[in-house]
Amino acid sequence: TYKKFIEKIANYDGKKIEGVSSTSFKILNKNYGKDAFDVFYKGRKIERANASSFKILNKNYARDNFNIYYNGVRIKDASSTSFEVINDHYAKDAFNKYYKGNKIK
Repeated sequence: TYKKFIEKIANYDGKKIEGVSSTSFKILNKNYGKDAFDVFYKGRKIERANASSFKILNKNYARDNFNIYYNGVRIKDASSTSFEVINDHYAKDAFNKYYKGNKIK
């Protein structure tokens, strides 16, 4: 769980988040947070995530203008523009269906 202390130090489960801008850090939900530059999942930076367009879709799925994420992991080839969450674990885009972030064949 994220916390922001009075000293403006962002942390996850009591551990300081490395590389975070504490002054711009925002808690998005219990696992996701972002600052002006980066997005974090459970205190770890999500590579290639776009902080300015990042949005939570439900407790597991999130998106930015370019990618879809399941529990902080980018879903390869998922279409950000057509992606729809069906429930906590199922989702679809114009080309595929997904279960827990994995393409269903």
